[in-house]
Amino acid sequence: MTDRAFPPLESPLITLPQLTDFQARNNPTLPWALFPSRDHPGKADAISYAQMAQATEIVAHILRPERRGPEDEVIAFIINTDSILYVSIIIGAMRAGIVPYPMSPRNSPAAVCAMLSATGCRRIIYHSHTTDLVAQVTATMAAQGVDLQLDDLPSYITVFPTQPAHSNLYPTRQVGSDHITMYLHSSGSTGTPKSIPFTENRLWRWHGPHFDGHISISYGGMGLPTFHPFGFLVHVFYPAVSSYPIAVYAPQDPRPPIVSDPQSVLDVAKLTRCTGLYSVSSFIEIYGGGPLSQSTGSKLAKAGVKLYCSYGGTEFGSPAKVWDESPSAHPTSDVDPAWQYIQFSKTATLRWEPQDDGTYELVILENSSYELAMYNVPGEKAYATSDLFEPHPTREGLWRIVGRKDDVLVLSTGEKIVPIPQESHISSCGIVKGCVMFGRERELPGIIVEPSAPLNLDNGAALMDFRNSLWPCVEEANADAPAFARIFQEMVIVTDPTRPLPRAAKGSVIRKQAISVYDVEIRYLYEVIATGTGVRDITHPRTWEEEDLVPWLLEQATSINGGKVPEIESSLLEQGFDSLSTTLLRNRITASMRSSDDPLASQASSGISPSLLFQHPTIRELASFLASSVCFSSLHSRGHIASSASVDEVRDLISLHCSEMPQSVPAVPVLEGEGAVVLLTGATGNIGSHILASLLHDSRTLRVYVLLRSSNNGLERLRTTLSERGLPVTPQDEARLTVLVGDTTKENWGLDHSTYEQILSSVTHIVHNAWTVDFNLPLRSFHSHIAGVRALVDMCARSRRTIKIIFTSSISVASKWEGSKGAVPESVIDDPEIAIVSGYSASKYVAEQVLCAAVANGVQATTVRMGQACGSIATGSWDTTEWFPIMVKSSVALESLPDMPGNVDWVPLDVIGQVYTDWVFSKDPLPPLVNFVHPKRTPWTVILQGLEEGLAGHIPLVPLSKWVEQVEALSTSATAQDMDRIPAIKLIAFFRSIASQRDSGVEEDMLYATSVLESSSPTVRALAPLTQAHATMWVKYWKSNGFIPS
Repeated sequence: MTDRAFPPLESPLITLPQLTDFQARNNPTLPWALFPSRDHPGKADAISYAQMAQATEIVAHILRPERRGPEDEVIAFIINTDSILYVSIIIGAMRAGIVPYPMSPRNSPAAVCAMLSATGCRRIIYHSHTTDLVAQVTATMAAQGVDLQLDDLPSYITVFPTQPAHSNLYPTRQVGSDHITMYLHSSGSTGTPKSIPFTENRLWRWHGPHFDGHISISYGGMGLPTFHPFGFLVHVFYPAVSSYPIAVYAPQDPRPPIVSDPQSVLDVAKLTRCTGLYSVSSFIEIYGGGPLSQSTGSKLAKAGVKLYCSYGGTEFGSPAKVWDESPSAHPTSDVDPAWQYIQFSKTATLRWEPQDDGTYELVILENSSYELAMYNVPGEKAYATSDLFEPHPTREGLWRIVGRKDDVLVLSTGEKIVPIPQESHISSCGIVKGCVMFGRERELPGIIVEPSAPLNLDNGAALMDFRNSLWPCVEEANADAPAFARIFQEMVIVTDPTRPLPRAAKGSVIRKQAISVYDVEIRYLYEVIATGTGVRDITHPRTWEEEDLVPWLLEQATSINGGKVPEIESSLLEQGFDSLSTTLLRNRITASMRSSDDPLASQASSGISPSLLFQHPTIRELASFLASSVCFSSLHSRGHIASSASVDEVRDLISLHCSEMPQSVPAVPVLEGEGAVVLLTGATGNIGSHILASLLHDSRTLRVYVLLRSSNNGLERLRTTLSERGLPVTPQDEARLTVLVGDTTKENWGLDHSTYEQILSSVTHIVHNAWTVDFNLPLRSFHSHIAGVRALVDMCARSRRTIKIIFTSSISVASKWEGSKGAVPESVIDDPEIAIVSGYSASKYVAEQVLCAAVANGVQATTVRMGQACGSIATGSWDTTEWFPIMVKSSVALESLPDMPGNVDWVPLDVIGQVYTDWVFSKDPLPPLVNFVHPKRTPWTVILQGLEEGLAGHIPLVPLSKWVEQVEALSTSATAQDMDRIPAIKLIAFFRSIASQRDSGVEEDMLYATSVLESSSPTVRALAPLTQAHATMWVKYWKSNGFIPS
């Protein structure tokens, strides 16, 4: 057994930084925290006490270099990050003489402003996941004449470097027992959250009694928020005091932390071999913060699970005993209903105020050993909790919490809801006679509504009308409620006229009786949420094609997200969607599919996985998946899975879009030396962002107009995209950048007339790079894209100024080219059959034909058949959503790499950007079509050698088909964590297709003519082959952003 030193808890005063230093000196190699390893699946990694101490030193230097600035400055942490990083930030701030104030990112802007004002806080640490909240807070405070200092959260890799940092001890100071060491805030369930100051003395008086003797338990704290007093106790205080580790989720920074769910909690607990587990009662095992349902608890107790009930509050601490090392010593250790009861510490002085109904309100009094954070009993140093308890019928000293004096609903998540404000607002609606909220011991609340006029529930149309009329009022009530108190459309019960809400003589609704009367309906409602069946008031998209699914999904997600419209291209999980929100959205999707008039949608609903939102987390990906699911259901119903296009359909589209092609009018040419004004689409994509950066870095570029489809923070999103790919843009560059919201598939690109005319009169080049990349979609899903190309042709043909089009096509248009014919030519291919392997490739083929016809009519257009783009030469950046990075990451987890012998003709992204710039500024006429692949191919073995060097170890090679089988075996029961470790699960159909082609003997080393490409660009002519070093740099980039474990 490892020797373990314990800190001197009998010391009159020892601070958390001092405790951390004690552990680093005496237990340096022992773990502070354990978590699942990224490098070795199935094993655990650790952050040692020494590493944690070093991390807090690094944080101290970052937050307050050389201890400059005022002592005891209050800094708010509004962050949503990993537990380990959060712990280091809190203790590091304390070490720097800063008073940390961790705040929940779920607070409203008004609540945050109130807490900042109450504590005189003028500085906030935040990061990208809390930008919106902090922006609203900053604006509100500025309107009040208060300027806030905003600082970025240090990254995990900065605070916990892979190599030990040079020791640079931070100067410390001695503090007194009354020194305020930090702030925490109350939940805000009864109003604005209260800011609770924690002195050194109070911190010890509240938590010290729980550590009588040395506790040899390794607790799991997965899913507990570190900003909450309970999470702070587990993540920060316990390992510092006990010398035993906690278990947490693996760090994800810079991505959002893992969204907790019961299965992942159990997975981590088993992997790290926890001997105790903390959890909110909706997850279970050790529970606290909310009531555990009696049936669940009794089943667990009967099965031998040792349950301990925790109790406490930010205002008065944690007076309950929950920390016994030996379960037999706990009075609730045997299997009986006593698991629901609490035994209180003798340190606290308690008073039980009878309520004349067998329950008692707990009042806590301050004494020399127990200090309260605030008082609310007039004339006494006491705190009346408003929590109602009842005593155990036979065991003295045991108490069970049964409710609140103020009717607060305590959810199973531990959140507390004061229902009166929402009930009052909804009751004021003219069509409502009365209402009552419910949700005790459940994960989300609901409401029973009694119409002012009796309503026949069998009349579906009348019921729907009532619900639709009621909903705006419910949304208004939700607007002022905390996020966890929101009432969803699914959670409204309309009363039966034969069972009106029970009322007292004065006319008020009797809450308990009302909930009892509708107990059956309430239980049924939660069963519907759990199973996804029986969802009412279902709406349907216009069709099950992507273009109609996107707005429908956006409407559903907005409704679930409290009226906040999510970003279409960003993960919903990063925009406030938790496990409950994703469940509700999935339920709405499956219910709509099951009840659809389209039998193909109904048939496809059976394939909707519980992990749907984890596999396809953006609105765009979700719409694409659902559209392809219904499409494949159609193909399957006909007895085959074939290409999502036909030769006749392709020819019809070519005929349609090439008919009445305008003849280009004589135009004013752009004079040499005038510079270029470029309209660029698809700028946030992998290729588009490198084209943009290259154009902006060239001083000859006068302006770049970027056309984005989404209006949410377009410029900021572009900056983030460029920064993430190592493509910084200077203020001078940005001055020549204009971001517009529009769409080439719409009239005037969706721009107002004056903006459209301004661009038309100045633009010299259009680089059209935007196209949906989804090989599962049918050709009809790309009709609007093709129409957009024709619209560009019409505009350029009629312009009085010469406008050149550079269109990004794809080598997939030559997918069925026969190698016996030689290399794929740099000219239009006449046979459409060669392009028909997917709707995507067929759509690009049609676009090529349209541009070919345009060139014949005098329009200056170049079609670029793009091959595989790879990581930048300069930075190694390669988008982690693409198939090759996904394959490499998955191979690391699987400990096997698919062997794909042959040669690669991939082109680095920064080279692509420079080549497009060559074309924009070319003095010579551009060719009508080029094949953009690397003219000098590289053997696959060279790429493999570079990957192995970057991964610092040999990964066994297996045939691609066997590798795909490994992924398929895991895909059937994949958890969110599995899909994070092995993202190839999401692309299993794509990899299966590649394996099938190789197994069938399809020639992989397709040759492409590149002579026209080389003659058109000096950058291509000077391009050297890819080397082992390039592949190594890709891996370094993936490691640097946390995609692949270091």
